[in-house]
Amino acid sequence: MKQRIFIINNLITSILISFALLSISRVIFFIFNLESFSHFHFSELLQSFSFGIFFDSVYIFYALSPFIIFLLLPFHFKTKKLAYLSAKFYFSFVVGLGFLLNLIDSIYFHYSHKRTGKELFYMIADSANPIGSYFLNYWYLLIILSILVYITFKIYPKYKAVSLAKYTLADLPVTLAIIAISVLGMRGSIGLKPLRSVDASRYALPELEALTLNTPFQIISSLESKKPSNPFAPVQFTQKFDSTQTKFYGNSPIVKGKKNIVLIILESFGRNRIGFLTTDEKKMVSATPFIDSFSKFCLVFPNCYANGSKSIDAVPALFASLPSLLEQPFIYSWYQANTIRGIHFYLDQIGYNSSFYHGAANGTMGFESFLKKAGPIEYFGLDQYNGNRNTDYDGNWGIYDHIYLHYYNKELEKKTQPYFSSIFTLSSHPPYKIPNNISPLLPNLPNEMLKSIAYTDYSLKLFFEERAKSSDNQNTIYILIGDHTANSDNDYFYSAKGQMELFCMIYDPTGEIKPGVNNRIVQQLDMMPTILNLCNYPNSFFSLGNSFFDIKSTGRAFFEMYGSLHIVEDEHIYSETTTREQKFRYFPKQYYKLPIPFFENQRLEENMKSTLYQLIGVFYDKMEKNHFY
Repeated sequence: MKQRIFIINNLITSILISFALLSISRVIFFIFNLESFSHFHFSELLQSFSFGIFFDSVYIFYALSPFIIFLLLPFHFKTKKLAYLSAKFYFSFVVGLGFLLNLIDSIYFHYSHKRTGKELFYMIADSANPIGSYFLNYWYLLIILSILVYITFKIYPKYKAVSLAKYTLADLPVTLAIIAISVLGMRGSIGLKPLRSVDASRYALPELEALTLNTPFQIISSLESKKPSNPFAPVQFTQKFDSTQTKFYGNSPIVKGKKNIVLIILESFGRNRIGFLTTDEKKMVSATPFIDSFSKFCLVFPNCYANGSKSIDAVPALFASLPSLLEQPFIYSWYQANTIRGIHFYLDQIGYNSSFYHGAANGTMGFESFLKKAGPIEYFGLDQYNGNRNTDYDGNWGIYDHIYLHYYNKELEKKTQPYFSSIFTLSSHPPYKIPNNISPLLPNLPNEMLKSIAYTDYSLKLFFEERAKSSDNQNTIYILIGDHTANSDNDYFYSAKGQMELFCMIYDPTGEIKPGVNNRIVQQLDMMPTILNLCNYPNSFFSLGNSFFDIKSTGRAFFEMYGSLHIVEDEHIYSETTTREQKFRYFPKQYYKLPIPFFENQRLEENMKSTLYQLIGVFYDKMEKNHFY
């Protein structure tokens, strides 16, 4: 009997240790992302932490199932010291792995704004990702991990040399009870269905979903995920809607002739980082002095939204009007083999040559594969760079921005007109490396993130000074847009709305597109129809976005964030979770405070709800039929 009690105590102690350590990792996640959660009430945070235990149980009982089975086996060898040590090492490994995954997301959440699923394995497998530099830059996480694993190893129940009595029928109820508890733990629920990631919004605020979940659970959930389906089907529509979303701008020229188009995608340039677009109560020095002054010569769209939270979401959105609505980025998703047609597919039909430049290793985030799949395009990555890699490489991601933009200008000067070309900057990305000779030329700013933004801003200044001397400059239209947002000192920019706000502006050296401010709601999905409109594309095409200049359509943006779907129109935002929790809010333009006020207008709310449902419906229908074009 004593032997049985020892084994059961061993099992219970191990499980309790696991729960305690995963809870500690949640505290660490909270501390590292305090700016995202500090504005919530203590009771809301406590609720999130409390219900997080149920999601922890799924990983714990899944991962410890071999361990539990081993302790329940009616064999004498499990009392031997070798078997004991094997169990101890396995237990420490499982707990350490769970802790490590949560630590990774404690940092990566700054950029993804959600818990990471199986896409983590794709990112690790991506040879272009500088995994080693992450460990060097966040070395303190390895120290935390080592300390916790050591503690786990030390507090594990000590070995006792015991002999195991024969099993009898009296032992069966205990064994069955442990099995039942384990199965219940794997499910995380006594309901008809096991816990899913989406269930987090049932137990806590959608904005606290990432705090309620844990990364090992999210990975397990995404590994088990089935073919995506429309979360809002079937729905009832309250307004007429173009279910084909076919666009035609052949009779709506914005500029004359065939202009070159240069699309500049700026890493981490959210609206909150652009000096002239943000009301800064602290009166900090602007990190974007060049963009601030250059904007006076541009058509500025201050109400621009991202359709995803990561760089890997931005390229499909900008080039093919693909929103980020799936559990994984489209490039890694169930539908990655679908036929996709991008800007360059259509421009090729009217004589444009297309190119994409990114100073990182070829294959980074699947950009090259996706873009070539979406149409004829020349891809220029690190493999094609012909400069001095020893001095020009930043040691982490790729070529320094000011050097690569200089190289890019020389490349543009060699191109046959008309052309469409895009460049994706990279220096304003962790670990924020800035060349020593340029750092003294930048504004005095309080952190490395802002300094990297200022560095890219300075690089743009040099680029446009060079472009002004190029023979093709007068025949070129430049579009600048951010890929996603970055950290902020303002809680508003961690709300579902603020988290997606970018900046975008268009520069036409000839002035045919007049400088000014256009307050229309625009989104990354609008980039493809906008560029086709600017290039006077003569045929119809499919897009979930609209041209920035489309006077027949209402500007809008829709996106997924914090486990909810959102649509923004004019000065209103409608949000709905997949469990049908609804919110309708009003926000004045240039409104940077929380909370965003609720608003009563049932007719407008129903119209926005219906539009959101139908946009989501069109997306899933087109994906299912492999006809997203």
